[in-house]
Amino acid sequence: MAEVNLDINGRGYRVACEDGQERHLSELGQRVSRHAGRIAREAVGASEGRLMLLAGLMVADELSEAEAKIRELEAQVSDLRIKASASRAKAGAAAVVVAEAPENYVSPERMLEIEIMVADLLNQAAEEMERMAQSLDVTP
Repeated sequence: MAEVNLDINGRGYRVACEDGQERHLSELGQRVSRHAGRIAREAVGASEGRLMLLAGLMVADELSEAEAKIRELEAQVSDLRIKASASRAKAGAAAVVVAEAPENYVSPERMLEIEIMVADLLNQAAEEMERMAQSLDVTP
């Protein structure tokens, strides 16, 4: 079993940990020390026990926020998985249609070309309708 010397707000603490966990424990101690130092500057005269309690609460608050973010990200991943599954199902259905009637298959590239052509035709029709409306507009 390894031991680590932690310096929390200017006071030394010797803490045991599993072998290989020394660096991690030191990093945790530094985090607690940062919080304790900030609290000590703001709450001059607070007891050591109160400093540790407040520092522990601040670390617990950080943990709570991180857990909430994790839950949010897990929900987003779940939504993405559902959408991906639906997309795979649609792709599978499209593959069946193509297999049954390959002459009806339109590639995504060709579909984009068709959409652009339709948009151009609609724009031309709108411009022509605008010209016609202007020619019919005979305001005295």
